[in-house]
Amino acid sequence: MASIKAKNKTIKKLLDEQIITQEQFEILFEAKDTWYTDHNGKQNWNTSEDKIAFFYETFEYILNLFDVENITDLSYIHFPPFEFQKHIIVTSQGINFQKAIFYGIADFTKIVFSGHADFWQSTFNDEALFVKSVFTSKARFVRTTFCTKSNFSMSEFLSIADFREAVFQSNSIFHDAIFRKKTNFKGVVFRNNANFRNTNFSDIAYFRNVKFSNLADFSSCGFAQKLILRDSKIGILKLDDIEVENPNFLNMSAYHEECPNGKILTKVNFANKETVRLIKAHLEMQNNITESNKYFALEQELYLDELLKPISTEPNKWQTIITLFLNQYVSHFGTDWLRSLMVLIITGYIVIMGYMGLDAFGYLENDKDNSIKHFAIDTYWAYSLLMIIGWGFIYNYTLSKNKYMVMAGLSLIGWIFFIANIYNLEPRAFTNYIVQITNPIGAFKDVELYKGIEFYATIVRITIAVMIYQLIVAFRNNTRRS
Repeated sequence: MASIKAKNKTIKKLLDEQIITQEQFEILFEAKDTWYTDHNGKQNWNTSEDKIAFFYETFEYILNLFDVENITDLSYIHFPPFEFQKHIIVTSQGINFQKAIFYGIADFTKIVFSGHADFWQSTFNDEALFVKSVFTSKARFVRTTFCTKSNFSMSEFLSIADFREAVFQSNSIFHDAIFRKKTNFKGVVFRNNANFRNTNFSDIAYFRNVKFSNLADFSSCGFAQKLILRDSKIGILKLDDIEVENPNFLNMSAYHEECPNGKILTKVNFANKETVRLIKAHLEMQNNITESNKYFALEQELYLDELLKPISTEPNKWQTIITLFLNQYVSHFGTDWLRSLMVLIITGYIVIMGYMGLDAFGYLENDKDNSIKHFAIDTYWAYSLLMIIGWGFIYNYTLSKNKYMVMAGLSLIGWIFFIANIYNLEPRAFTNYIVQITNPIGAFKDVELYKGIEFYATIVRITIAVMIYQLIVAFRNNTRRS
């Protein structure tokens, strides 16, 4: 404790010069965690009223000793419940709360900080209230810890606001605040909701590498220059009705406590479709088509969720829902070529199973010599079914991103080919038949593959044509969508 006290050299000098007593010195820097009892998050300081009275008597005495032309040095002091407006602090240079600890509610409501306000590495164990406060010079909250609710609503920062690497353990409120100069929240951790609704940023708003573990609400914010959310980890992001000219949304990821680098963003990380649409639109304006395609897919997923709600009154609702479902599971809205390829291969085996079934019942008129029918035996049905399962594992990988699905699928497919060759099941000839009957443009015109089952042929060729189109679109995911 002695070494910590000595770090406030201004007050230590007063002690050395015997301007204050040892008892007064001790009361300022004494830990206050034994001064109150805590009942379900509510502090009771009644048993320490005498100590609190002596603390503030000493505090007022100290304030009167400070030179108004110098910084008011209140660093390292341990405060009981603190109401700033009850104390007259006159300083032209600023006030220093570095590494101070506020054990009870710290109320700075409607305070005008005439000089710079420095809360570097300070700790607020209870509520920190800066409602309607005005910071005329630099406000420094670097590495500050807010253990419970913090409220900066309707506050005004006339100079730089520096919150780098601060930690907000509970809800943080900045709604309707005004930031006139550069705002720096780099590396900040928000462990609960971060409310910036209706806030105005006149200069750069720097939120790089920020961790939003829950809702980050920037609804109706105005960004006159630039919003930087690059490398941030997102719980739920909300950007409704914001005004921003040149944002940076690169490399954002989903917040996860056990993954420091974050996870892949999904639709649950966005409050609504409007938020994703805005990010996508700005990425497209910046010609970043690869990134914008990812947000296009998320936008479509959220659009599908909106349509599935009972309150949706969208015209042709169910036609749109069916179309979106097909796009989602066939190619992830034109962004995943591997998924399209797997669907195309699996569809081929489904088609051949249907083809063999129709031939077995005598509907296929061109199979006079039973050249197709000899495939329609239980072995080839089992072969087709196992191939569907094998390729299905790889398809599942495109949904779950579980690499073990790929290993399982390739292993099963390899085993099937090996067994088929051992027992002379003609897998190559069988594959050739699949290619012929699934060819949508009828390149193999020398064989009337669908004579007698023309309706089935129409369905197959339309389906395969759609699959191929989805594959082509997905391959073009690095170019602009048309």
